[in-house]
Amino acid sequence: LEVSGAIYNSVVASLEKQGAQETRILDILLRRWRGARLRRQPWAPLPFLSQAVRAGIDRLELRRLLRACARPAQRSLRVNSVKAPPDLLAQLREDGWRLHPVPWCSEGFYVEAGDSETALGHSRPHLSGEIYVQESTSMLPVEVLRAATAACSGKLCALDLCSAPGSKATQLGTWLAER
Repeated sequence: LEVSGAIYNSVVASLEKQGAQETRILDILLRRWRGARLRRQPWAPLPFLSQAVRAGIDRLELRRLLRACARPAQRSLRVNSVKAPPDLLAQLREDGWRLHPVPWCSEGFYVEAGDSETALGHSRPHLSGEIYVQESTSMLPVEVLRAATAACSGKLCALDLCSAPGSKATQLGTWLAER
């Protein structure tokens, strides 16, 4: 059953006036109207979910999104090619770290602790600046910028307005230093 935005808004307002909790509203909107079956509470705020329903997002797509949001984040790192020795990845693997490449960043790796007792943030490569603990999604903006400026032959200047702690800025600085 397709629900218009006006009907949707009036039902939500009516349910809120009756004191229905967000869980109950979500149940009514998603399960009964859209046919989605959720076994547990989604990890998304109600306004976002209601906007998704209003926008007409397919129920399968919404379920996939909610499942992806419920998965634990994967730890990742970026190799600082300016400071790292060529055999760094082999050394990390010898120390018990399992590394899997991040698809969109050649210097990025998902990391799982193996037998190593040392936390990644306290490891020698991290403390010496050879690797930078950085979310894989945070590596994406610099890669997009790199692809967008591939045809530019002139000098590039960059202003990082993304705030602290500086993972994108150090990635950008490494790329510009190598360029």
